[in-house]
Amino acid sequence: MSRAQVERAGFNLLEVSFASAILAVGIFGLVSAILSSNRLNEQSRESQLALHGAQTVAAEIQAYARGHTLDEVIGAYDGQTVAVKGLTEVEGASDVIRIDFILDETAVTPALDINNDGDTSDPAVPVTEVVIAPVRIRAQWSPPVGGDRTLEIVTTIFNPDGVTGGGG
Repeated sequence: MSRAQVERAGFNLLEVSFASAILAVGIFGLVSAILSSNRLNEQSRESQLALHGAQTVAAEIQAYARGHTLDEVIGAYDGQTVAVKGLTEVEGASDVIRIDFILDETAVTPALDINNDGDTSDPAVPVTEVVIAPVRIRAQWSPPVGGDRTLEIVTTIFNPDGVTGGGG
């Protein structure tokens, strides 16, 4: 082997440095993608817990409504809160899920005649006159990283017989 061939054998420092830089950028990108994926998986898991909790509460209210008047349902659930295992309530809240019945026809979109009186403009329907009751089930939680998160479902509870409070 001649001296020129020996000097050209292997890699010089510049080539090794360049290859190391490319490798470092690739590893950084891979680690960043893995961390981002883990964050998204955790957010998805939290959202699933919140949705499952809200759906469970909605099903419980629907089941309770089968044997009670709407004013009894509203009295039993309006303003109640529910904990969700695996989620931390936001600061100042008593639990993750809050249940609120909407008795203001003007606050419902699309318009809803809550007391079946022929108009949708009553700002405060008395509980004893409710025929169809919109209910907002809102989950708010504080994840370990990032800002507070919210999930909200709105459904309606109704009495198929049109029996309101005080009825049978």
